[in-house]
Amino acid sequence: MGVGSPLMLTLADLSQAIEAYRSRDASLDQFVDWYRLASLTKFGESAPVLEACLEIDSVIAQLEYEKLSEQQFLEGLENAVRPFVTNVSKSSASEVRELEPLLEAPPRKRSASEYRVQ
Repeated sequence: MGVGSPLMLTLADLSQAIEAYRSRDASLDQFVDWYRLASLTKFGESAPVLEACLEIDSVIAQLEYEKLSEQQFLEGLENAVRPFVTNVSKSSASEVRELEPLLEAPPRKRSASEYRVQ
């Protein structure tokens, strides 16, 4: 699959591999084979990487033993890395553009009468 180095797994590697599977650039078997090799070092990685890997391990076990659909499997993979990875979608980008004038406006000075003395 060619994503990342199995010697040092990162959240970016996991995200790229999940994206390759989601976009069908990698098959389910290719993803699982890559993940099993790449995650051998998970207990020596950062807490977020370990947490994501443990969640992916769980999703793979559910796929194998509880017969998840591939769509449920993909959703589980995406949920495993979602808390750690920021991905700006087109809709969120348009929301940011709508708020841009407010974000760029200089702060308004408050008058003395707006301050409350207690």
